[in-house]
Amino acid sequence: MPRTSRNTVSFTQRNLAHLDPPQKGRKVIYDTNPRSPRGLVVRVFPSGAKSFGIYYDCPDRAGQAFKTIKRYALGEEIDLADVRERATQILGDVARGVDPNSTRRHMSDSGTAELENTPETAVLSTIIEEYIESEVLPLKRPDDKIRYLR
Repeated sequence: MPRTSRNTVSFTQRNLAHLDPPQKGRKVIYDTNPRSPRGLVVRVFPSGAKSFGIYYDCPDRAGQAFKTIKRYALGEEIDLADVRERATQILGDVARGVDPNSTRRHMSDSGTAELENTPETAVLSTIIEEYIESEVLPLKRPDDKIRYLR
């Protein structure tokens, strides 16, 4: 049975275009469209931006977790098919026992957070190494490089 409170709406292009932004804070609206996965929400911000996400039962711990799917600026065209497809993929990962919020970041054996080796982190690590070699190392001892790269 669909929710009947004021914070639900069937996500269509027309309905999403007519959502009024709140004066402050954010407004969370749940999707009642039968084609959408359960837990799909849109967060409407005072700026008029809309952020889509999904609530899911977390496989790693008790309770629910939230994963942001995509954020659209005011006036930007919303691709509902893409949002629904991505939400379905996230729920598929959850069904396989993978927490979508922990796939990009994991804990190493030493207890420090490490990012997975993705193209974005490779670019960032290259920029950091270039900065250390050009700006920091000329000012310090060469053996400090090991300490900086930890």
